[in-house]
Amino acid sequence: MSEGNVFGDSYDKIHNPFSPGISTELLEEPRQYKDAFSQRILVSQTLSVYQPINSIVTGPQGCGKSMILNLIRYKILHQFLQDSGEAARYLTKAHPFLGISINLTRSLFHTFGRQSVSRSLGEGVDRDRETAHAADYLVQYLFREYIQALLFLFTPDGRPLRDWLHVDLPPQNELAQEISSWTCWSHYYDKCLSLADIVARCDERLNFWRRFLLRPSPFSSEIADTLSGLEDPLHKMGNHLRQMDPTRRVSLYVVVDQYEELIGLNRVHGTELQRVINSLIHARDPVVHVKMGVRTHDWGSELRVWGSSIKVEARRDYIEVDISSVLMRTEGSNADRFAAQRRRWLFAQFAEDVAVRRIQSEGRPDVTGLQVRSMFGEWNPDEEAAFYFRGERLVKLADNSGLPDIVRSRLHELIHGGISPLDLHLAIAWSRQKLNRKFSPEEVASRLAQRPWKHVWWRKERVEFALVQLASLDNRKRYHYGWNTVLMLSGANISAFLLIFGEVWDYLTKIEIVPRDTPYVPPSIQKEAILEASRKWAERDRDDHDEGSNRYAVLSRLGAAIRNSVIRDKRISNPGHTGFSLRLSDLSTRVGSDVDAFLRNGVKWGMFEVRQHTSKSRNDSRRQKYYLHQLLSPEFQIPFTRVKEPLYVNDIDVVYRW
Repeated sequence: MSEGNVFGDSYDKIHNPFSPGISTELLEEPRQYKDAFSQRILVSQTLSVYQPINSIVTGPQGCGKSMILNLIRYKILHQFLQDSGEAARYLTKAHPFLGISINLTRSLFHTFGRQSVSRSLGEGVDRDRETAHAADYLVQYLFREYIQALLFLFTPDGRPLRDWLHVDLPPQNELAQEISSWTCWSHYYDKCLSLADIVARCDERLNFWRRFLLRPSPFSSEIADTLSGLEDPLHKMGNHLRQMDPTRRVSLYVVVDQYEELIGLNRVHGTELQRVINSLIHARDPVVHVKMGVRTHDWGSELRVWGSSIKVEARRDYIEVDISSVLMRTEGSNADRFAAQRRRWLFAQFAEDVAVRRIQSEGRPDVTGLQVRSMFGEWNPDEEAAFYFRGERLVKLADNSGLPDIVRSRLHELIHGGISPLDLHLAIAWSRQKLNRKFSPEEVASRLAQRPWKHVWWRKERVEFALVQLASLDNRKRYHYGWNTVLMLSGANISAFLLIFGEVWDYLTKIEIVPRDTPYVPPSIQKEAILEASRKWAERDRDDHDEGSNRYAVLSRLGAAIRNSVIRDKRISNPGHTGFSLRLSDLSTRVGSDVDAFLRNGVKWGMFEVRQHTSKSRNDSRRQKYYLHQLLSPEFQIPFTRVKEPLYVNDIDVVYRW
């Protein structure tokens, strides 16, 4: 038992605060969200999401899109307006807004993509009619959200939000009479005398749609005669809200979640349901603004609007905020510069703040960021190498190198002089490089005295490569440990970070160590927990039916191939070949389009990482480079740093065969 830990016969397995919220939709409960929300993600690039303009927030699964968008929802927002915290200070600079939302899956809107209303009625499929039904459901759902928001503003709990909005609420009965008389409802709400009556009447309509979609039954003639449009009702809601604001600044924000589900579920409509949502964006309503989170590459597959070939346009109809580019660290892995980079790297600050908040929620309100970082400690490459080789085994490492006698003799001298295992392996790799370039053994042995493997750039690009090889030579899995390593393995994805931290927490709990009171987690425990997190990150894709299982199979082959390439490269001549580069022009060919679709889905699900880069050849066209997500590295035992030039693939058929 480690000193400083809390034990006892009545040891209670503490709840893991890093498990809830791995699926970020679980953070929709206002109090839980407020405790877990990190203001660190609110930077200049993302603050534009809270301005009166249509905004598309993109990024791979689990990167933090929902964390940003959930703050717009009125039930969440009012929690932050009750104190003077950092988030509240950010929001005071924004134009006031009332945020309503729809989750396209949980609301069952996506069911319109699986069930044909007209076919259920014994008629042929009429796409215009089908889309009109879906639009009616969407509008009615959002209308109910709007009325519920108004009812909340009348409550004592709604006072902070009401004051922030600067709205003057007339009596409820007057509001109800005005809203129910809007012509867009075709008299459907005429008999409603209160806001509660409107909610009940709206529930009747929504419940009919749900019953009909799940089990087709006689269609309601009343609903058929009162189908609402799409843009007019929402404009009336937004305009109605603004009329209650003497400053005329308040807007209605509509959060649309899980847009990407429409792509896989539109078996009846094709892309019609996407076009319904696109129409909300294209309207460019001055009082209603759509805020939507979409996985990377899912936005842009269909940009046309409902009933027209017109497309929504970036920077005219909406702005796009790419969370990955906001959180991603610039390339390079020099450990000596990491501390300085961490102060500028938003994801490092974001992850630390999330960890602190979650441990605080488990009874440690005094925990600090320094203590969280200290739990993992600092990674040191020489320390890691010593886990694999030390003492007399270094002599065996040199003797098995296959180098000429004179070079091995010089290596023995270096060993007696106290060279570290990592430096010895790098010295061997450097010697192999020079011999391959026709340097004489005598010249190589002579130059070893100058320790050329310690040249900053040569060494920086090969350290992790060498560690993978050393672990393999020792028939071990690599020791992944240290706070910086955890951040790098997370790949700027907060879900990956939560998974790693959650596995460490669970491992400590299983061996009856109280995680929240643990000042330092030994590397041996970090190693096992990170390996488990990596395995789970890889296998979560396998459960995504045919597409996911196919992607998992490719990942498994590709990961094994990269590892074999790393192990065989004894000269460490190509440390960048853990990734591959493709010409953008090749992705537009028939075979290339299949490869492109596969890679895009991999990026969307957080299995691949993609970056544009400049070719080393001046005459080459634009290229993109691809890597496996960093958290897959422990599972496949490959380097996770991004260094030097990737493998240039100039035949797209090669990647297709992969």
